[in-house]
Amino acid sequence: MCNCVSWDVILPERRTQMGASRPKGSIRILSESGNVEYASVPALVARSMARKKKAGELVDVSREDLLLALRNCALSCAKNRIARLATRRDYSSREVHTRLANDGFEEDIANEALLWATEVSLVSDKRFADCFVRSKISAGWGINRIERELQNKGVDTRSLDGWPHEYLDPDNEYERALEIALRKHVREPNAYAKIVRFVAGRGFSYGIATRVASQVLNKDTQNVWS
Repeated sequence: MCNCVSWDVILPERRTQMGASRPKGSIRILSESGNVEYASVPALVARSMARKKKAGELVDVSREDLLLALRNCALSCAKNRIARLATRRDYSSREVHTRLANDGFEEDIANEALLWATEVSLVSDKRFADCFVRSKISAGWGINRIERELQNKGVDTRSLDGWPHEYLDPDNEYERALEIALRKHVREPNAYAKIVRFVAGRGFSYGIATRVASQVLNKDTQNVWS
């Protein structure tokens, strides 16, 4: 004999702060004996379960079967969330995991969905790193900043085939930095310090930044910065 439960959905309130974690919904479960429990779920899952409730699904089910269906729903929602993200651009594994966590998905659901996404190539750290590096080189970033930002996104450049020599010539960093600096107009006073900060902020070494500042301010190029 099935110890059936009834259930309903409490949808979350709308999020009020940009960038904050999404508010969660709840599944309220009522047993035949009158006991009530609440299962906190991400907003995406709450809305999906509300649609199932409206369609008349999961009627006369046990608590165990309901919780299993709830987990399967959460996993499906997490996979769909990743698939939607993948239509916009490439994301690193860490970025995807952070998105799922902010959506309110539990760690095991996020990990399982992310494993699936990597197996079907929706998420690839190598592909993400390749696109990221090429775009930032075009934007004039130096090696140091590229490596630092990739590290923040959970990608070690040592895992990127051919880094850095297949993407740029490390011995050409000075020339790249000088070219970028010559596009920048800095007014006196403190032009030297401003150039150094600008070049170093782009991810070039301090040594290169000081050499570039000296070159830019010499008699051949000083007019560019005046």
